[in-house]
Amino acid sequence: GDSFEIKTKMVVNDGGPWVDKILAGLNGKTMPQRFTLSSALNLVVNRDIMGKYAAGISGPYHHVFDDGSEYNAFRMLFFSPWRGKTIIGTNHLPYAGDQDEYKVTEAEISDFLKAVNTAHPGANIKREEVTYFYGGFLPMTGTNPKTGEVQLERHYKMLDHSKDDNIDGIITTVGVKYTTARDVAKKTIDLVFEKMGKKSPKCETETTRLYGGEIDKFDDFLNRNVQSKSNGLNEAAMKHLSYNYGSELGDILFYGDKDKKWLEKIPGSDEVIKAEVLHGVEEEMALKLSDVILRRTDLGSAGNPGEETLKEVADIMGKQLGWNDSRRQQEVDEVKEIYIPAK
Repeated sequence: GDSFEIKTKMVVNDGGPWVDKILAGLNGKTMPQRFTLSSALNLVVNRDIMGKYAAGISGPYHHVFDDGSEYNAFRMLFFSPWRGKTIIGTNHLPYAGDQDEYKVTEAEISDFLKAVNTAHPGANIKREEVTYFYGGFLPMTGTNPKTGEVQLERHYKMLDHSKDDNIDGIITTVGVKYTTARDVAKKTIDLVFEKMGKKSPKCETETTRLYGGEIDKFDDFLNRNVQSKSNGLNEAAMKHLSYNYGSELGDILFYGDKDKKWLEKIPGSDEVIKAEVLHGVEEEMALKLSDVILRRTDLGSAGNPGEETLKEVADIMGKQLGWNDSRRQQEVDEVKEIYIPAK
């Protein structure tokens, strides 16, 4: 694609694990690395192990130091029921490589699975039951010199580079918890206005409902939707739409008013309908097949949804985005690759 310049009085560097990359070479200066990273791995198991309860279970921890000495102890692992499956985590390891090159390895999955089965022998999870794996980054302060364990950042960091590096016009913010993200965003914007010599407007995000959140009693809302027969969708589909789109599920059903075909299920799914794919492209800026499979719908969030599903979604997107047959197959192949761990 083309590159172009954008001029502004203030930049907020909110690039997550890439913040140091963004800062590298800023204004021709070599910036010190401000953050170190830990990889974080969670497994998705294609079985409901815990029933309706989540649990923290003590599991083994083993670390070998550079001098060959070893440390053995215990760590807490969580087992959480999710959509008829189980999410298990979290395995933290120091990461010093290139963020863009990170990929979960088969060895990491195997080692973590051994620890999981030691923690819960009765589960006896087989490798083939692990249908997906979530790998990402968290900021860490370092490792415990006595145990080798990752020590995660506990609090957000906000850097004013005019004070730290004598470079004005840029702020770096790194959050650590989803539950505090709104407050961190507020404080970041307050600092932006302060640096621009302006009064920050009153923040309303604490009381403003999210998209789809205009619901007072969710059980009543869900029951009304499930009992509604006007659109011809079954209970599974209406529950799915209610949970995923909330009070704005009408935005999805609207496509069915124009053409009933958009209310048809995606092959291989009992709940995702074609209108969700179209909505993802038209209203949610989905440009890649992986955008829809992994982030705009639930189709691939628990494992590879299969060839038929991938091709159907690629065909719907392709018609909207002008993909030829070669591009559609390329998109399918790229998504398949996501589910294969590195050697």
